[in-house]
Amino acid sequence: MLKFDVAVIYELDTISITEIDQENQLVQDAYTTIKKCIFEYQNQLPGKDLALQYLVGMLLLRLYRISQAHQTQIHTLNQNERSVFRNFKKLVQENNSIKKKIEDYASELGISVASLSQICKTISGKKPKEVILDFLILNIKSTLKNMEYSISEVSYQFDIDDPSYFAQNHLP
Repeated sequence: MLKFDVAVIYELDTISITEIDQENQLVQDAYTTIKKCIFEYQNQLPGKDLALQYLVGMLLLRLYRISQAHQTQIHTLNQNERSVFRNFKKLVQENNSIKKKIEDYASELGISVASLSQICKTISGKKPKEVILDFLILNIKSTLKNMEYSISEVSYQFDIDDPSYFAQNHLP
């Protein structure tokens, strides 16, 4: 397993805006690594998991190098903000419900609703409710594509009272 330099790990949550120059060797290396990841993922070759683990590590390292070469940071998140956002996403995943209130999430995280909103906006550019809806919609779409469950079963699974209203307003 790859072991990253501590600096690389801490920089993974840093938001950077980087101009992509197709001629840049670092960018070309990143694209090549992405293509290798896709190839490994799509094929059932021996050692697939090990290869993917290595390639994803290489991709993260290459992206880190690109961002370091350009150094255009807009906001570095402190460790507490990162932790709160990760824990918020984890709670959303565990609850899997559209009914739970933002106040309840904030209370479980031990912060105010305003703080949760600010952290979500800073990290994702979205309000907490949008983060929740995006996650649930993605999971609902994935579950419906599977075709194992009916719409009413999926609605029950995700705690949706009015499936037709939800589908009309949130699904394509």
